[in-house]
Amino acid sequence: MTGEAIARHRIYIIESSDPQFDDLYHGIVKGFSNRALDLMRPYSVMLVNKNSRAVVAYVLIWEFVREDGSTFQKESRFVQEGAFLDGTVRHYSGPGSRAGVLIEGSSQRLASPMFNLAESSDLTAWADSSLRQLDRVESVQKELSQLKGISVSVDGAFFEDGTFVGPDRSGFFSAFKAEFNAKQDLLTEILADVHRGSKRQETLAKLKGIGEPASALSSDSEYEKNRKAFAKEMFATFDVGFDTGRAYAYQASYKLRPSFRKSE
Repeated sequence: MTGEAIARHRIYIIESSDPQFDDLYHGIVKGFSNRALDLMRPYSVMLVNKNSRAVVAYVLIWEFVREDGSTFQKESRFVQEGAFLDGTVRHYSGPGSRAGVLIEGSSQRLASPMFNLAESSDLTAWADSSLRQLDRVESVQKELSQLKGISVSVDGAFFEDGTFVGPDRSGFFSAFKAEFNAKQDLLTEILADVHRGSKRQETLAKLKGIGEPASALSSDSEYEKNRKAFAKEMFATFDVGFDTGRAYAYQASYKLRPSFRKSE
């Protein structure tokens, strides 16, 4: 089991064979006993953020080596899009941000091929979910035990201020930026319509139109694909009720968006 971190940006990977791992592991699980955790422990690593800034999105690339030398990869992306800074304070109120940031400054997170856990994770709730997936975890553990080698790398990470670090072989930076901006642009557009007095049916009609599938000959950009997908989500929310949709839009919208940029 080997790991590749972004050491120059103070993001590290601690492997399960490292003497430091046990103390960090117990800081996450806090004595909690769980079969899924036990099965995945040999194939887990600790992601350590030694910055003062929190990590709010990252992508891991796992590479697995079979006995015959052939390899295959698994890419895992984790995002809390509501946890970026909105000006000088964390936004937090956006969709998907209830768990806060992914890795606080001077903190760590447990990562495995099956799950990721933070120091703040609700282990009781997670255990209920893991129990339902135990057959799958046992199956994956059996497959992992038959491999010749496993490695994992942090391909990229966003800090809360929008700074991105990492080699970005997966194209995570541009993909996430397109998704984030598509959502925020649509939220801004819909809220502007609401301020002008747009009613529920008008808003629903607009969102339905934006979310219509592209023609077979169309080649939508990533931005447009994300815009369409988010329009469908917003349509469902506004369809519940205009006040519900409006409240959602206000909560999810950033007043001052982070400036996404790659670090040198």
